[in-house]
Amino acid sequence: PTTRQPHPSSSYTWNSIALSSEIMGMYFVSSVLLIRMNLPVQYRRIITDVLGDLEFHFYYHWNDLIFLISALFTISFLVLSRYSVTQTRYSVP
Repeated sequence: PTTRQPHPSSSYTWNSIALSSEIMGMYFVSSVLLIRMNLPVQYRRIITDVLGDLEFHFYYHWNDLIFLISALFTISFLVLSRYSVTQTRYSVP
């Protein structure tokens, strides 16, 4: 019996989803940390306790870059998925 190999694009899709979720998670944490800077001290301590020992300065300095990367990746993913749907819909069998 032959074993069926997974389609190469399925692993690409899962890898891109994993990368996208990682970048979006980093952006979420950096946004929370930046919001933390503008809160009163008593609320700032609560967020610090919830998030634990994070490298605040890393997220502070890289917030804009993380946002840009996540936005570009999301736009690319949407364009590619739209292109894939269009190609599948109009392909000749």
